[in-house]
Amino acid sequence: MSTEGIARKRRRTVILSVVVLLVVAALSWLAGRATTTTSALARDQKAPNPPVLTAPVVLKRLGTVVQAPGKLVSAGNETITVGSISVAGAQSIVTAEVVHVGGQVRNGSVVAQVAGRPVFAFAGQTPMYRSLTSGETGPDIAQLQHDLASIGYSISDTAGTYGASTSAALAELYHNAGYAPPSSFATGRKAPRLIDEPQAEIVFLPQLPATVVSTKEQVGKAIGSPAVTLTYGSVVVDATLSPAQGYMIEPGDRASVRVGAHQLFGVVHSVVRSVRARTATASIALRGVAAHAHIGSQVEVSIEAGATAARTLAVPIGALYASGSGSAYVILAGRGHRHLAVDVGQAVGGYVPIVDPPTDLLPGTKLVLDSSQSYAGLGGP
Repeated sequence: MSTEGIARKRRRTVILSVVVLLVVAALSWLAGRATTTTSALARDQKAPNPPVLTAPVVLKRLGTVVQAPGKLVSAGNETITVGSISVAGAQSIVTAEVVHVGGQVRNGSVVAQVAGRPVFAFAGQTPMYRSLTSGETGPDIAQLQHDLASIGYSISDTAGTYGASTSAALAELYHNAGYAPPSSFATGRKAPRLIDEPQAEIVFLPQLPATVVSTKEQVGKAIGSPAVTLTYGSVVVDATLSPAQGYMIEPGDRASVRVGAHQLFGVVHSVVRSVRARTATASIALRGVAAHAHIGSQVEVSIEAGATAARTLAVPIGALYASGSGSAYVILAGRGHRHLAVDVGQAVGGYVPIVDPPTDLLPGTKLVLDSSQSYAGLGGP
């Protein structure tokens, strides 16, 4: 190869080397720029603000709910047994269902119909031990007169004496109930005809009103014994509590019980507790006749321990802050997160009542919770 050829070859090699170096330098510059841009973006990108957790101001009765098992028991009970019947030659067959479980029995109520004849219930300590005829006297007649008068019938006879007005009241009672009065008789030529009241058609019970809890009256069947079982007085829940629960509740605390489809309400009547006992007990008097039909049932009781009598404006404990001076304040959620000083009462059931609430604090007002990650930078008053 000539000297000129060798020189040309060297120039090409040098030029090629320069081009390669330039390309490598350009690629390195581009890579560095890309890395710098990614780092800058990562550096400049701001982290999203954490959410501000809030809770509303509420208007409610404050209290801690204590739940415990219990059993429905009655304050008292009574049974009705129907003896001999007043219809000659008839059998003691039920001819109509006149009472139903949960129904109320009051003075003058029909509690059975046997052989087509009624059995009336009245309040009295003396049993119906005889039939009543004109001129007879006794405490059984006096209590019957008192009961008839209590339900609107006029009685002018001497107390304890079966006379014309007592007989007339009974006759009207039968008519009003849809039955013919018993046979009557006259005491003289022009005397009014007085009914002869059969022993079998009246029953005296120690206390009325009462509630039917069971019945053995089936139409077409012989009357069972007892025909009807009644309860009277309040239905009581005997609740079993832990020792700690026993010291949380007091007589007068409100309570509720779910019985079938009914929710019944009552108050704690008494509490038995001891630091040495393994359990405490509470007696709760319920309102409502539906409870009588469930005597003996096991139930779950909810007791409002330490509940306020009226609804109170309150905030969740988590929405309350303390300033450096020890005073309490809340933070209103929204633009600016305004701080608002408040006077508070004693916490109950996770809420703190507000005493003399500021006008800016209304039910439903949103407050910042202290569990919010963003509250730390809000400062304090």
